[in-house]
Amino acid sequence: MGGITTANTISANSETVLDQDILVKLESGVGGAVVVRLSALFCAAVDSRIVALQQAREVRDFETLRQVAHDWISDAAALGALQLSAAARRVDTAALAGDENAWADTHHLADLARAAQAALTKRYGEAA
Repeated sequence: MGGITTANTISANSETVLDQDILVKLESGVGGAVVVRLSALFCAAVDSRIVALQQAREVRDFETLRQVAHDWISDAAALGALQLSAAARRVDTAALAGDENAWADTHHLADLARAAQAALTKRYGEAA
């Protein structure tokens, strides 16, 4: 379970964190206001999901870990945070199998989520 780029490396460049083409297509498809709202919902959930990850890690709760990761798979992909989505898929799969390696990626998952949150906020402002 390695190879995930940390937020320290990617947070400086929002184009690395977010696939801008996905966002442009989404904006043209559903409208900018809808994307701003989706972004705001995503960003608002990041902190509580990270807390849930931390709590799950403390008690080795695979089901909570899987639920958080699973939620990020599609939410992140929809907003162009493909690295977060891919990392969440790996954690989800490992947690579903009860694989102890799932815990190793939780810090990276949190870093990627924070980086996506920062990049969306940069693109859409504090509403995101």
